[in-house]
Amino acid sequence: MKIRAFYTRNGDLKFISHLNTIDLLQRGVFSTDKKIAFTKGFNPRPKMSFGNPLPLGVSSDLEVFDVEIIDEIEISEFIKKMNEYLPEEIQIIKAYNADTSPSISKIIEYSIYEFTIYSEIKLENVNLDFEELMISRERKSKKGSPREFIRENIGPNVKLISSFDKMEDGKYRIVAQLENSVDKIINPVNFILGLFSKYNMNISIDDVDIHKKDMK
Repeated sequence: MKIRAFYTRNGDLKFISHLNTIDLLQRGVFSTDKKIAFTKGFNPRPKMSFGNPLPLGVSSDLEVFDVEIIDEIEISEFIKKMNEYLPEEIQIIKAYNADTSPSISKIIEYSIYEFTIYSEIKLENVNLDFEELMISRERKSKKGSPREFIRENIGPNVKLISSFDKMEDGKYRIVAQLENSVDKIINPVNFILGLFSKYNMNISIDDVDIHKKDMK
């Protein structure tokens, strides 16, 4: 039985790594006391697959993983036992039997992020244009090789949903849809830094809260 589960990652746990998140969820699955399917080979691991890693420091309303369980278990019981084990910052919000569903990589095309910006600079009148949005990202290289950065235009992979809404507390909010597919993954940190660079905004990434709202 393959279960697809959706979970949150909030609070201080937005600062734990993807690998630590995987470890925590694996221990949560073991806490259900059901027999889990394992991979074969010299180093067998639980048969679990995950969505693309969430950047460190980014919170989320919706992350996803699949797990193969040999024993039968009611979905409601799975959610209950997982949440009893997991901390309140990471909780299962829904799950279903995914035996006939395509893989996670085939169901997700983009993610929607909300950026809350603490800035004394007036941003509400900035006219955003994403036809060209250049970012700097690290190129994947062999282990031990020098780090190399490349410039890339991510404009075609971005859709603006709302632009610099000023909130009652004086903060600004922008909501954007970023591609998160097999072909292209847009890092939300790179996106907002590219935006600040394009419009010469002297704003630090430390003054931005990034929260993933949805994925589709």
